[in-house]
Amino acid sequence: MELSRRTVLRAAADVGAAAMVPGTAFAGTQALTVNKVKDLTGPGLTDRFRMAGTDLGIPARAPDGRMVFVFGDTFEEARVGGGWWRSPVALWSNTTNLAGG
Repeated sequence: MELSRRTVLRAAADVGAAAMVPGTAFAGTQALTVNKVKDLTGPGLTDRFRMAGTDLGIPARAPDGRMVFVFGDTFEEARVGGGWWRSPVALWSNTTNLAGG
C-alpha cells in the first residue's frame, strides 16, 4: 500500500478535528497504557537512513500487520537544521511481532 503525503496529512487532520469537538468521543474509547520499549531513532540507530534527528513519531499498523512509524521533520544530524531535511518520513518493521525485532 502506498501512502501519499496528502493521505497521511488528511487522516491526521480528520482525527485532530474529531478530537477538538467538545462532548464527542471515539466509539469504544478506553484508557491507553503505554510502555517505552527502546529508542527507535537517533545517532547510531537510524544513521543508515540519514535520519539521526527527528520529531513527532506516530505508529500505525499497516494492512499486512507490520508497524509503520511516520515522523515529521527529519534531519541527517541529531539537531534541528542538521542537513538533508525531509518531512514526512516513514519507517516500517520487518515483522508483525515487534517484540521479536
